Amino acid sequence: MENQKNSISYQKTENTRFAFREKLPIAPLPLRAFVPMALFPKNIRFQENDDFSITDDGLVQYHIDRPKFQKLIQFVSRGYFKGIICLCWDRISRNKGDDTLIRKLMRKGVDIRFVYANYDKTSLGLCIWI
Repeated sequence: MENQKNSISYQKTENTRFAFREKLPIAPLPLRAFVPMALFPKNIRFQENDDFSITDDGLVQYHIDRPKFQKLIQFVSRGYFKGIICLCWDRISRNKGDDTLIRKLMRKGVDIRFVYANYDKTSLGLCIWI
């Protein structure tokens, strides 16, 4: 059963049920547009590029090594979508850099929902399981 939770079909079913239950509209986009897990071998999933730069005015830049995650983050940060539904945190985040981007989006008001958990949006960052 645990391995099934990682399958794309299981996640899509559970996310769709959640959206229906919560009365959340789903954008009519092909799933393949944003799901990179099937395209990369296992050993690449959790790697993170350590290169970054800091400008004189404090801007930190680094490379996102997951192209479809990058596209998803770009779209929601530009307001093309109100939010994202994920099964749980580890299905969207693969490293600390991803965590940072997701938390920043949540603080900016992007509605990120998790089927299996609610995450406190305060500085405590508590996780409340449902």
